[in-house]
Amino acid sequence: MDLVLHACFNVSYIEGASSPWLIPKIPVAKVTNWEFTTLLDIPSLILINCHIPPEFQKKWRLLFSSQVHGENFAKFVSNIKNQGPSVLMIKDKDDHVFGVFAADSWKLNPDFYGTHRSFLFTLAPTVGVYQSTGINDHYMYLNQGQATLPNGLGVGGQLNYFGLWMERDNYGVGHSKAEPTCTTFNSPQLSGKPDFEIEVLEVWGVGPEPGEDVDADEDISILDRDPGAEALLELAGKPRASHGLRDKQNDNTPDQHDLPRDQYKTVEG
Repeated sequence: MDLVLHACFNVSYIEGASSPWLIPKIPVAKVTNWEFTTLLDIPSLILINCHIPPEFQKKWRLLFSSQVHGENFAKFVSNIKNQGPSVLMIKDKDDHVFGVFAADSWKLNPDFYGTHRSFLFTLAPTVGVYQSTGINDHYMYLNQGQATLPNGLGVGGQLNYFGLWMERDNYGVGHSKAEPTCTTFNSPQLSGKPDFEIEVLEVWGVGPEPGEDVDADEDISILDRDPGAEALLELAGKPRASHGLRDKQNDNTPDQHDLPRDQYKTVEG
């Protein structure tokens, strides 16, 4: 149980409290257009977020949604290139939801690249996270305009036999090959059928935006420093109690009003 708690929650110890506060690892989301329905629900968000590296967990920002930006591969690539690590999700026409955490920026490259921190996952109808096996380094592939190489976005496996693949020249078509599993991630077939059609495509950039100063928020309240806390309050429909109540001095000790007891459940020691 301790392993589950520490994997899925930030555990904060407040002086004088009889037990620790458990704050789900829910990031702040930056979206400029809420006129769409995300593929994420709260359990899925927590699942993915607790598996990505800690330095990327606090902020998510929408890079692309087929519901917002249209069904166009060129627009899709333009929105996700050079944006740092990202979470890409697909819902196929068989209602399977799956995707990849890409630990590096997407960039046009005729070769595989990336690091072992990338992973594949499924969210529906089964839930699973599939991490690197170390057998090969075929983590990320994005190519277009090549006559002799596959043109599209791929993750894992090998050329023309990817763990996850989206075609460039025929938007909305892809495949997930695994017989019995993808060698790069030991993942099964992610989609309903080996060759699938995309119903919804969604990509979120995670962590600081490229060029953002990650140390610029030192003199802020505990809810600012821990976006999970603020997001939890907002999702619960609770007002943020610490607005306008900051101490003018740079004091790292949170005031009592920063973490009101009635907002969180506690675990008895």
